[in-house]
Amino acid sequence: MVTPASKKSGTKKKVLLIGGIVAVLLVGVLIGLIQTKKSMVSRRQAEIQEQEQEEIQREALLESGELHLSPEEIIEREEKIAGEELSVSEFQVLEEDDPEEEPASVSRVTKSEIRAAAIGELEGILHRVLPEGNPSLVYLTLTRMQQKGIDPISALKEEILNNPDNADIRKNAIIGLFYVGGKEVVPLLKTAAKVDPVPEVREIALFCLDYLARGEEASFFKEVAQSDPSEKVKERAERYWKIRSTDQ
Repeated sequence: MVTPASKKSGTKKKVLLIGGIVAVLLVGVLIGLIQTKKSMVSRRQAEIQEQEQEEIQREALLESGELHLSPEEIIEREEKIAGEELSVSEFQVLEEDDPEEEPASVSRVTKSEIRAAAIGELEGILHRVLPEGNPSLVYLTLTRMQQKGIDPISALKEEILNNPDNADIRKNAIIGLFYVGGKEVVPLLKTAAKVDPVPEVREIALFCLDYLARGEEASFFKEVAQSDPSEKVKERAERYWKIRSTDQ
């Protein structure tokens, strides 16, 4: 026979048992949360260390000249070094397999047209995209020319020489040299920085020369800083000259 006392004792035991189970579950959940948090912190620390290591390796490659940057990466890096926004149009270079097309109102040339162009059509397309200077289209055209075995530097040089009355084309062609050239375009940039009649074009040429010359040409920047008729051009040249003088 079950007495009220034994019944009460059984109920108490059940309550204690349930309470114990709940406590064990809560402890397990708490331990799991702590372990999860520790795991997240460890992963984050590992990610930070990996990013730092990648940045160190990236800088080493940059210094050695073995790393090829996209135009937008170069602009971002140069802006950090200069501590100011550069007077170059914003770069938004899209990957070649990006399906997105430019709106028709921006340019009559589309990425699909550039990708599908025959060898003999690419120089004509370059001539069409340079006046507007759309970074994505210009960069894509130049890289396609390289892939097809066409020398984009010669084509850009022709655009500079053949457009004495169009400063925008000359400026955008100089930026094009900056996209795809190396030290072989330094003489072209130096010429443009000294003889182009438009200060903005000379300033762009100096910016491109500063990056591609990689710490050299200190005497050239000094000469421009002392002789250019434009104060803005002189200021930029003097900045590059002083940086090189400090590094020596």
